[in-house]
Amino acid sequence: PGAALTNDPYPPSEKLAGVIIEDNAVIGSKAVIKAGVTIGKNSVVAMGAVVINDVLPNTVVVGVPAKPKYSRDEYDKKQSEWKNT
Repeated sequence: PGAALTNDPYPPSEKLAGVIIEDNAVIGSKAVIKAGVTIGKNSVVAMGAVVINDVLPNTVVVGVPAKPKYSRDEYDKKQSEWKNT
């Protein structure tokens, strides 16, 4: 919800490039993803992150600019612990 996927890496260029979001990736609210970027399979983009480079599969990225924080397995473990509190 509220994420922005851009389509022109150097506006206004009239040469558009899409964003690729692979299977089971999660995009947090208010994230911004630069044109031409690939969000890898099972990865997570944290809310408010600004993604300017490809995100590897099974990676969680956070921040401005987005940087790897931990693996998807670690994220899933934290989520499970949070759900069970």
